[in-house]
Amino acid sequence: MKVLRETILSPSRQSFLVREFIEPRFSYPYHYHPELEITYIAESSGTRIIGNHIGSFAPGDLCMIGENLPHGYSNPRQFRGRAVSEVLQFDRGMAQGLLDNTPELEAFSRLMDRARLGLAFDSKTGSLAGELLTKLHNAKPTQRWALFFELIHLLCSASPPRVLSSPGYAGSVDLNDTERIHSTCHYILEHFQEDLSHKVLAKRIHVTPAHFSRIFKKATQKTYQEFLTEIRLGHACRLLMETDLPVIEVAFESGFGNLSNFNRRFRQKYAMSPREYRKRVTAAEVD
Repeated sequence: MKVLRETILSPSRQSFLVREFIEPRFSYPYHYHPELEITYIAESSGTRIIGNHIGSFAPGDLCMIGENLPHGYSNPRQFRGRAVSEVLQFDRGMAQGLLDNTPELEAFSRLMDRARLGLAFDSKTGSLAGELLTKLHNAKPTQRWALFFELIHLLCSASPPRVLSSPGYAGSVDLNDTERIHSTCHYILEHFQEDLSHKVLAKRIHVTPAHFSRIFKKATQKTYQEFLTEIRLGHACRLLMETDLPVIEVAFESGFGNLSNFNRRFRQKYAMSPREYRKRVTAAEVD
């Protein structure tokens, strides 16, 4: 599936862009852009793809999508009605200017970092955010910042959102990290195709294998082997989505030693085979 780069032209004298889309159906291609995005679905249902996550959306759906994370929304062929969404897009540079001078926004900084993997909020938060986005779309310039900060407060104080994409796909990790574990996770992201044992990684940060296992799980909420498998599966999803490589080549390119192990791990994670996953992506693109 081809990934398109979208160029977003924000009107002059506006720090962020808010748009309302009212269409017969969504047909957003799988695309990415350097801006962060908050998308609220007011009407219609269908399939959304964010990173390597394939899921359903319905009225009230609210997601935050990090910079350069591919995403797309589509309705099924039989859909009849209206497809309505409210979308807010902003540049991290703009937000960083606020963060540098406003320590009270630290929670928002962490939320933006987590959004690199895509975040889905609960329906209550979605409903409240939808109202704020509608007001923002129609607001006078002097009202926009007050509503923007109200939206930030809502998202930062909401129930923890669900992380959608896999680290291996997005090239990012979501963890309560110490500096050593943070460095280790990024090392894994760069070397996951190799035969990486936890003993080798423990040696890199000068701890015993047993101590490494303890601090790694505390930071990531996963065992090392679970984390490594998730990274490899995320990369496999990217190859299944964006290339025509045979499944066996996808397995080896993702660090799996044999096809049967890859198929078993993939089905455990996604409740479908790699071939079925590729078909679902293709179907969503066609719809």
